[in-house]
Amino acid sequence: MKSQSPSRGVTVLGAAVISVALAAGALISTAASAAPPPASAAVAPVANELTDSSMNQQRWLSVPESRLVLNPYNFDGGGSELAQSSGPDLPVSNGFYAHDKAIRTTKILQTFVAPDGPPPSTEVEGDPSYSADFSTIGAPGSPWATSGVSAQVNGDDSVDLTTQSSGDHWGHIAQTVTVDLSATPVLTVDVPTTSGLWAVKVAASGQGDVALHTGDLSLTGSVSFDIAAKTGWTGTRTFTIRLFAVGTPGVASTTTFGGARIHSVAFPDEGAGPGFADDFTTESTPRWSESSAGTSLVSNGSAAVLTLPGSEWGYRAQKVTVNLDKSPLLSVRVVAGSGQWALKVNRTLGGNDITLQPDSTESGVLSYDLAGVTGWTGSTDFYIKLFQIGKGKSGTQTTFDRLSEST
Repeated sequence: MKSQSPSRGVTVLGAAVISVALAAGALISTAASAAPPPASAAVAPVANELTDSSMNQQRWLSVPESRLVLNPYNFDGGGSELAQSSGPDLPVSNGFYAHDKAIRTTKILQTFVAPDGPPPSTEVEGDPSYSADFSTIGAPGSPWATSGVSAQVNGDDSVDLTTQSSGDHWGHIAQTVTVDLSATPVLTVDVPTTSGLWAVKVAASGQGDVALHTGDLSLTGSVSFDIAAKTGWTGTRTFTIRLFAVGTPGVASTTTFGGARIHSVAFPDEGAGPGFADDFTTESTPRWSESSAGTSLVSNGSAAVLTLPGSEWGYRAQKVTVNLDKSPLLSVRVVAGSGQWALKVNRTLGGNDITLQPDSTESGVLSYDLAGVTGWTGSTDFYIKLFQIGKGKSGTQTTFDRLSEST
């Protein structure tokens, strides 16, 4: 981050004028008695006059007294400003002061040229076999039962579940459904807002609840859970869905459920012949042999749980070889989690990773144009790295049940 003191410039100019005037001797009195020249109108420069195509051109941008700079020069790095701030992806970096330290972040924005043709499909939900209708809650003959919460149906047919301020600080609504879990194994719940926590459980007749995730959740948005993978149930099954609102003792809280549906998942590589696929079975999970911070990846046979024992971050990684001309799309299905996760790739285990998915709590099927983001082509060896992010909380987990490269 560079600046130039206006006073320093005036001092140098003044010294030059004085030295010239002293050398001129007799010209001093003449110059002093001469009338000042008429002020000329300032002429604004045009863009062409400011262009600089040299290797020493300035790339950083800031405003006076700002603590934020775009494309700052890294004095500890090599090369010129031009070299540090250029590339085929037109990278943008930034620098800022925080806690009396100059922090520089590279590639906060990159630009890529999309290939010809429509973008790859990222449709994740198939036709639902069940869709919740919250509008009947509280009405005579409603299929919904309410326990331990007050339920308020809104105009958009979402429902607010408010816990009690005394007694149990949790409660639920419940409905019994019959669906074919072999054809439609995934339950997706929409939670627009919550001032507390929430949970989803299922129970077969006469049996205890099965939680579809680890720990109560504070996530908002659409969250998906693979009922079949979590319970081991297959075929047509009858069971009860319970949607919980969870508060704290003595304090009421409200969770809004906007919808719930059980559906199939159309993974992008279905019928496409993936260039690489991993269903996180007990046979495939050991290939994720590279790790950091003690992070584990343990399969239950049909999905694997990524667990960070500490509170910062860690990863599991495996090396793959994929023809990215034929299979440029990387897709992952995230079933559920109790923390944040991230997805990155790298040609080596060291150096700067290329981020496909920043820290996130998203679940469901997510797809990324790996070839477009990285610029890699043809048959390429690289590491896929699944990160678990603690954000100060120990023992967070994320469950994955498929990852693949496809067209």
